[in-house]
Order: sequence, then structure tokens, then C-alpha cells
Amino acid sequence: LYRNKPTHHPTISKAEETGIMEKYLKDNNGDPGSSINNKIDGLFFMATPKTTSGQIPDESFFGNYRIMIPPDYLVQGCNLYFADFTCLTGKSHYITLVLTKVNSKEDRYCRYRLVQLDFDDNPFFYKERGVFYVPLAHYLHVEILYTENVDL
Repeated sequence: LYRNKPTHHPTISKAEETGIMEKYLKDNNGDPGSSINNKIDGLFFMATPKTTSGQIPDESFFGNYRIMIPPDYLVQGCNLYFADFTCLTGKSHYITLVLTKVNSKEDRYCRYRLVQLDFDDNPFFYKERGVFYVPLAHYLHVEILYTENVDL
């Protein structure tokens, strides 16, 4: 999983000082009717590699600072939820998933509003033979809102 932000983004500046990337309130980006907008805190990570090579893209329009985190570091003790499907100009689609610590405030919020997914059996972010995968398609991007702070 990787997170791109501009180097001047507040989460990056603060993380350089404290060693902790702090979660913040999810804004209205994505589907304006999404039930997680302005309701839960988190940090967005992309999960989609380049379809041509399977590697992480070299550039991102989200910013020039990148942090990469192995999925296993984040998913332990977590629930996974489907939150949003957003179509951008008919050419690109974003799937938003939410990763919450079991019984956290965000988990309790999502439990009654979102569809919970099984890590071993879902089409968006799944584990097979010990490795996490996402679908490879030029038009599909999987992003994960992780609802905890990240200790760098």
C-alpha cells in the first residue's frame, strides 16, 4: 500500500517531527452521498499497481512524497468494508475501502452503514496464498482509508 501527498501536506510535516502520521477527518471527495464523508477519520492509501508491470506507479497526482507500507502491517486485527464506487468522467473508477481496527469507534460506525468484506473472498483487495492482490484494470483504482494513526 502506498500513500502520496505533497511534501508540504500537514500529515507529512507533522510525521517528520513526531514519527506518527496522524489520521484526519475524511472530506467530501469521492461520491458526495458517501456515508463516510465528514464522519470518520483516516489516512488514504492506494493499492493499485501499474497494469503493465504490477509495480507501484512512478508518479502520482496526489503528491511527490510517498510512503509505502506492507499490507500485513495495517490489516492485522482489522475489518474491511466497501464504502464507495466513484466514476470519474466515465474513464476511471475508484473503489474506496475502509480498514478499521475491530471495535474501534470507526469500526462501530462502519459496521451498520457499510458492507463488510472478507479478506479472502472479495473482488477488490484480497489475500491469496499469503499475498494481497487488487484487480489489474486500466480503469480501476483501489484506495483504502485506514482509520488509525501510522507509526513510521
